[in-house]
Amino acid sequence: MTGVTLTYDINPNQQLAFQILDSRNKSQSDTYCANIDFGSKNGREHYHAIILADKVDFANWDKYGFSNGKKIKNDSNDT
Repeated sequence: MTGVTLTYDINPNQQLAFQILDSRNKSQSDTYCANIDFGSKNGREHYHAIILADKVDFANWDKYGFSNGKKIKNDSNDT
């Protein structure tokens, strides 16, 4: 699994934002969960997602804004 954060450079309406997010995440995996968030500093809209994939390609997000991610490590404390 990979945890990702996706931030738009543009300010799309929420319906368009979810369409872009959905198609982008589905290109990585059929299984993901995402939520909308707003930055505490300037209120910038961004999304956090967990994608069921060992590796995520961030290259196709560049036209929309900033992205980063980290592989989620499973350990004995997970439930």
